Amino acid sequence: MRFLDHRLAQALAELVDALVLHRQQFVDIAAQAVQQRIDVAAEGVELRLHRLYRHIVQVLAESSTLEDAAARLGINVTTLWRKRRRYGIE
Repeated sequence: MRFLDHRLAQALAELVDALVLHRQQFVDIAAQAVQQRIDVAAEGVELRLHRLYRHIVQVLAESSTLEDAAARLGINVTTLWRKRRRYGIE
């Protein structure tokens, strides 16, 4: 009977050990989840920046002056100049 109790306790301990996440495993899983969220957010930001870039290029092409383009974009001429420099728009 004592042997059976010992084997049952040992099997239960192995099962609990298999089910319980160790601290490092938890940290690794959490870090991976955070990185995935960062990657998704970065993709969203990159897409929005690309759309902004295309919109500025389109408005600049359709406008006769920087002042006109800035007015159509709803921004100051200086801000438009900075965005052109930042995004490499000629």
